[in-house]
Amino acid sequence: MIIKDNTLVKAKWTARIFRVDGKVEERVFENMVVDAGMDFLAAYLSSTPGSAMNHVAVGTGTGASSLGTVALAGEAARNVMGTKLSSKNVWITTCTFAGNTDSVTSVALTEAAVFNATSGYNCFQRIQGTLATLGASDYLHLTIETTIGSRSS
Repeated sequence: MIIKDNTLVKAKWTARIFRVDGKVEERVFENMVVDAGMDFLAAYLSSTPGSAMNHVAVGTGTGASSLGTVALAGEAARNVMGTKLSSKNVWITTCTFAGNTDSVTSVALTEAAVFNATSGYNCFQRIQGTLATLGASDYLHLTIETTIGSRSS
């Protein structure tokens, strides 16, 4: 008997931009779980890794993504995640970036990733695309829903 296993790890990132004039913009991205992220999951099952995935970084890089990604090409800011929870096989987390507060005004934010430290270390997953260009009083709120599981074909 041949068993076809379609186990996958995928995520949906929702970027909500809150403008100072009260307007809200929304963009949705699908991510890439990089090699280091898969290694982190495997290590987590066998022992406790260095630290939890608890930071999100945004950047300005425009180079192509690859499974070997370990950093953002042009990291602009990294913040601690806000909400972190899991329900069955879905991990949901949020992170917010503020224009002036996080020094990300008037730059095109084009990439984001989840990490397990305040700088460097393991990249778990990343997205690439036009996130936002924030004004001084604008906010970028990211919601990341990561599904770890199987599906039938």
